[in-house]
Amino acid sequence: MHGAPWGVAVQAARYGPDGFHRRELPGDQFRTTVTASPVVASAVRVLAERVDAALGFPNPFDVVDVGAGDGQLLQGLGSVPSHWRLTGVDLSGRVGIEIPVIQGLLVANEWPDNVPFDVLVDGQVVEVDAAGTERLGAAADPPDLAWAARGWPGAGRGGVGRDRDEAWSQAVARGARGEA
Repeated sequence: MHGAPWGVAVQAARYGPDGFHRRELPGDQFRTTVTASPVVASAVRVLAERVDAALGFPNPFDVVDVGAGDGQLLQGLGSVPSHWRLTGVDLSGRVGIEIPVIQGLLVANEWPDNVPFDVLVDGQVVEVDAAGTERLGAAADPPDLAWAARGWPGAGRGGVGRDRDEAWSQAVARGARGEA
C-alpha cells in the first residue's frame, strides 16, 4: 500500500468512522486552552459583549465557536443575554456541523489545529500509510508549492497551510456583520 498524503490520512484518523474525535472527548485525553483555564471563556465573553454593543445589540446576536468539541467554551460564557444565540460547530458530530450565517462573533480557538494539511519534502508530497511509514509521492501542485515557499522559505520539509487559510476564509465569509 502506497499510503495517502498527510492531510487525507490525518482527516481519516481524526474524523473517519472510527476516528479519534468521533470516539473520544478531547478533554478526556489532553488539555486545551479552553479546558485548562476559564480565562479564554472570560476573554471571549468580554469580546462578545463589545461586538454586541458595537453592532447595536442585534437580536439575535450570534456567538459561534468553530472547533467547539463538546461546547465547553460556549458553556464557559455562563449566563448570557437572552438575545445571544450560542452555536457550536464541530466535525465530531457532538454539536452542529455547519457554520450558520453570523451576525455577531465567530471564534475558532481550537479549530485551526484540526484542519488537516499536507506535508512536503523538497517539493514532493509526503505520503503515509496506516502504520505511519512515510514515503515521497508526486510533486506538489503549484498552489501548494507557492504556499510552502511563503510559509516555510528555504525549508526542506514543511506543512502546507493553504487548506487552513481557505477554510478560515470560508468560515469568515459566513459573517453577515460582526467580527471573527
